Amino acid sequence: MVCCIFCNIVKKESPARIIYEDEFIMAFLDASPLSKGHTLVIPKQHYATLLDISNLELTQLMTKIQFITTNLLNVLKVTDFNLLQNNGPSASQAVHHLHFHIIPRPPGSLSWLHNNAVKRINISDALQDELCLQINQNYSSK
Repeated sequence: MVCCIFCNIVKKESPARIIYEDEFIMAFLDASPLSKGHTLVIPKQHYATLLDISNLELTQLMTKIQFITTNLLNVLKVTDFNLLQNNGPSASQAVHHLHFHIIPRPPGSLSWLHNNAVKRINISDALQDELCLQINQNYSSK
């Protein structure tokens, strides 16, 4: 298996500021935070992307993410946050171990969606309609 920093954190071979841990899940403060309280939540089992984890395990993970987020926001006394998850190099996944970012957003903080780093693409209505049809037909073929 390829060396994975998150697997090393799970095995306690690399340091982390762990804020939650149970048999299946670990949450720790991001070492390069985008905001105060920026937290990473991971399954302890190594999965590279969202498509690799079972539905049952993903449901358990999301339930814990909600629990962790609620506690984190209460401590920080904020109500807003981003929940971010990247899959693969083209989507900026830096660590290839499934993980979710909980990024608390206090009032007045800038959202990454509002800066010029995010480039929107222009797609015609006809192409959007065709894509919608193809995606819906693909569900039917499963």
